[in-house]
Amino acid sequence: MKTKYIINPSFRFHTWCLVVEWHEVPYNILQSESQYPCEGRSIYAKGKQCQVMAQTNEKKIDFYYHPETVFENRNVQAWLRNIIKNSVLAIADIELPKRLHYWEKEKNLYAKQVIVKKLKRRNIWGQCSIYKQIFLPPKLVVFPLELVDEVMLHEMTHLKYMHHRKQFWDYFSLLLGKDAKLYKIKENEFFTKYDDMIEFLLK
Repeated sequence: MKTKYIINPSFRFHTWCLVVEWHEVPYNILQSESQYPCEGRSIYAKGKQCQVMAQTNEKKIDFYYHPETVFENRNVQAWLRNIIKNSVLAIADIELPKRLHYWEKEKNLYAKQVIVKKLKRRNIWGQCSIYKQIFLPPKLVVFPLELVDEVMLHEMTHLKYMHHRKQFWDYFSLLLGKDAKLYKIKENEFFTKYDDMIEFLLK
């Protein structure tokens, strides 16, 4: 299978609201454990033999596999990506509005509505409409919290100024507590390293 990214045990996340961990277990133990239904548990099987088991719990995904699991298999990859994507979307629906509401109370600046959805342009990390609605893409849950907060405060600044002139940057700097013109998400090491991979996971 040819793809830019392969999801396997070297693929790990440990961010402010999502942890992905991997556990290699003996074949017979994986087969035995996979027979027991459990809330948040999903199984990928070939025939009746479990190849990978996922256990999702709030902000964490644990993957269990045996030494002979073939991660390059196209069906295995599709299953793994679906598990991660569904977890990211579920977490985003809860955690992103919660974090924005935290900043609303801190800054006494409120949006009419917070909407979590994938935005049409991938180089946009948030939007504020003329109706004071703030839109946030689900992929923010795997960004470092510092970047997430900067995106949210940027959009909250648009609640007062729907432009990027001097008034906007002055107010954004006030909310950030530092010079907002130094805020360059595209130059952040995490963004440049992981944004393509995150887009791949959520497509």
